Amino acid sequence: MNITMEITERDKKLLLFMAFFVIVLGFGFFVIRPLSQADAELKIELENQQELMMETQQKLVMLPAMESSLVKTQEELEEAAKDFYPVMKSQEIDRLLTGIVVGKGLESRQMTITMPQSELELEPYYASAAAAEDSMAQSAAQGASEEDGSTAQATETVFTGIYAAQVQMTIRGNRVTMQQMVDELTRNYPSIRITSAGWGTENNSIRNADGEYITSVNDTLQLGLEVYMYRKDEA
Repeated sequence: MNITMEITERDKKLLLFMAFFVIVLGFGFFVIRPLSQADAELKIELENQQELMMETQQKLVMLPAMESSLVKTQEELEEAAKDFYPVMKSQEIDRLLTGIVVGKGLESRQMTITMPQSELELEPYYASAAAAEDSMAQSAAQGASEEDGSTAQATETVFTGIYAAQVQMTIRGNRVTMQQMVDELTRNYPSIRITSAGWGTENNSIRNADGEYITSVNDTLQLGLEVYMYRKDEA
């Protein structure tokens, strides 16, 4: 038995439509869809590059001001360093301070000197210009760290070439004279900073020619000092 199939014009049109639909679907899936995804990725990358370019331009705009600020700070440091002592040994600091005390007719009873192990580090006062500049630098560092995935740490400002020796000393003598010495240290010695001061008394007994002991009470002054020194060759 022979089976014959006749394809009508309607079937031909249907088959042609289905073939066209498959071609369009395949073209859309294998050509248009990948191109669309690539276009979206390129747009995202372009936006990222534009943001990066804007950040770079902002940093470049700030660079001359930061360089000018650095030069100005260096000049101010050089000017301020003129008042600083050169880096001294503990014996030289002892000689300096003892000379000041003895020159006032007072007596240096005790002195403890702690020599610096590294350069001076200070955190700028939050309302100062140095604090504002430090904040800008930290913001720039934070932006850079976010780009490379690292973490920016806030650090204290290191004053290159500047050292501070810590001194604790006890002075004995006339109270008025000791107060005058403190005033003179504050006024005329910019490289010596008084960090603490406290009054006290000291009882002393001496034996006179008749063999009798005479007791006297003397005023004492306990001073905490910082002696600033500058090593220019490290600046």
